[in-house]
Amino acid sequence: MSQSLDRGLEILKSLLSAPKTVDEIAADLDVHATTAFRLLKVLEEHRFVKKMENRQFCLGPAFLGLSSTFMGNNILIEVARPFMVRLNYRTMQAVHLAVFDAGEAMYIDKLEAKHGFRTHSRIGLSAPMHASAIAKVILAYLKKRERDALVESINYERFTPATIHTREAMRADINRTRENGYATEVGEQEPYMNAIALPILDPAGRLLAGLSVSAPAPVMPFSDLLELLDDVTLTCKDIASELLSRDQP
Repeated sequence: MSQSLDRGLEILKSLLSAPKTVDEIAADLDVHATTAFRLLKVLEEHRFVKKMENRQFCLGPAFLGLSSTFMGNNILIEVARPFMVRLNYRTMQAVHLAVFDAGEAMYIDKLEAKHGFRTHSRIGLSAPMHASAIAKVILAYLKKRERDALVESINYERFTPATIHTREAMRADINRTRENGYATEVGEQEPYMNAIALPILDPAGRLLAGLSVSAPAPVMPFSDLLELLDDVTLTCKDIASELLSRDQP
């Protein structure tokens, strides 16, 4: 299995330069043509490669979709990082950046708090849609059809007694988030951890990402955390403005 995976990745790297025939790919990998063809068929089934009319294979939509997502997130991280550093310095608390990806809220950047407490979040992993402030704000600002579908499909696992565990409560939280313009997390994922999160929106009001500040209750009571809303709001606006300026010719 590991050898097949290795060869599959070698095929994708080979096709980065140009479309190729089965024989050309087999020569690149130093394998028999039947082996190369078998690997290509698997990649084609998953849309990572595509067979062209001239019998050559090229990179497929699944690979190109991953590439565009990666590049888009890289630009977002590059733009957001200086503003996240500023927010982290002002608040002294953990700052997270997340995007909606394949039905989940995925962390793409994080700055730890200046004190000794550490959050359990990890870059590249997802946040629970019903228990994390940053995931809840992303959920609230999705298109209605996506939002409604996710509310139905979420596994409402109870991490703490405060965790949202019904669809009705989730819908009420979404309405409250959209009305307030921010989401909250009060001991819903970890008993001692609180957070606030706001959306980063484009000029048309479409969701780009979510930004949150998290603080353990012993360090900062939730009432004090709410006083950081203006700073987080400004940070989201600055990130959105800088992203827009990058798109200008």
